[in-house]
Amino acid sequence: MAGEVFSDLEKAKLKILFDKIDVRGDGFISARDFKAFARDLGRHMTEERADELVSKGDPDGNGKVSFPNFVHALAVSAPKIKTAIVAFGLFREIDKDNSGFVTKADLRRICSEAGCRIPDAKLEQMINEADKTGDDRITFKEFLFSVIDFVRDN
Repeated sequence: MAGEVFSDLEKAKLKILFDKIDVRGDGFISARDFKAFARDLGRHMTEERADELVSKGDPDGNGKVSFPNFVHALAVSAPKIKTAIVAFGLFREIDKDNSGFVTKADLRRICSEAGCRIPDAKLEQMINEADKTGDDRITFKEFLFSVIDFVRDN
């Protein structure tokens, strides 16, 4: 099955993402859920795009996507989506307190855990380059755009 593209750890992270998108907590994602999730990320999703996403994971045509079908649909679209999911997992790993933000303290901690010593000035620079709102912290949206910029530039 295409779902085997993902490791157990990745499937666990996919479950976290699925649960975040599943606004009602009923074990299914609808077009409305996809639109709300996009809005939470600061993006606009058209009704057509939301319906398209549902159709990729809705073999029964009932307008709902279960977790196993979600995993399967992502596996079919794996390269781009897998990158976004890895970014989401990385963000959550850095944002240990689940505040929804990455701060200089978070970056310092993750660097220390990785055995890196980065001067405070470099940490400030990293935050400032990603922080588009000027509040000295990085949202997931800012983090994702920074990752995309980094990949594109390197």
